[in-house]
Amino acid sequence: MKELLENIDFNRVYDNLSNIFNAKIFPLTEAAGKGKYWARQLDPEFFNYEVYYSEQDAENDLAWFGGNRDYRDINEDLRKDIAKALEDIYYDIDNRDNGDPDAESDYEIVNYYFHMPNRNEVPKIYIPKIVALAEEYSTCRSQDENEVLAEALSLKYGKRFVTGTIRGNSQSDWMDYICPAGLNVDYIEAVFFATGTEFAITEDRYETEPDWSEANTFTAYTDEWSDTGLVTFVADELGCFPEDVVVMVLEDYRGEYRIL
Repeated sequence: MKELLENIDFNRVYDNLSNIFNAKIFPLTEAAGKGKYWARQLDPEFFNYEVYYSEQDAENDLAWFGGNRDYRDINEDLRKDIAKALEDIYYDIDNRDNGDPDAESDYEIVNYYFHMPNRNEVPKIYIPKIVALAEEYSTCRSQDENEVLAEALSLKYGKRFVTGTIRGNSQSDWMDYICPAGLNVDYIEAVFFATGTEFAITEDRYETEPDWSEANTFTAYTDEWSDTGLVTFVADELGCFPEDVVVMVLEDYRGEYRIL
């Protein structure tokens, strides 16, 4: 038994098992079907970003996008509510410190305005920090407001929030954002400013290009631009192999297509 174990290449066994368990599983129909799935790039003129990132998506993500008068704010209540809470906390504390005989303690004031999900009260350890943020927000420059609000949201929701700016192709295409760290803002940027690519993808196989007006299709959006990346994107959307898809991309403004 000892000699048998010594002759086993455990590294090779590990690699083989890794390949088995990490392999992507495709539907059994992939091997039996005829033809290929087709994907056709859609004209960006008719693109609607709300199909891919809506107000409800932003609410679910706890994300705000806005600050540009040329664009409608997305989930503006997230920013407005936390800003109002800090303003009210600062106002009440300032009144108390200037002689209001009926004013309450920092703890009472913060708990009245600063509501944390799944908690009945704000932990006492957070009170000095929230009071400091309220004071900072009352005096900071407008370009620094989102940084303060991101810190306040981090305390409120118990996870790190970040702020920044997404941009489109022209100088006027921009939106500030506050959102949890890790949110894919690159994808959202591509969606908002239509800098990515939208495809109609067939749900069935065809041996030649289908009649798009009759084919069963769904749409998908990506910020990928390389030929290989687009083919992989479509295959991933379908759950099939890249060699099982035909991707048609717009070649120029005349509406001519190039097949990848």
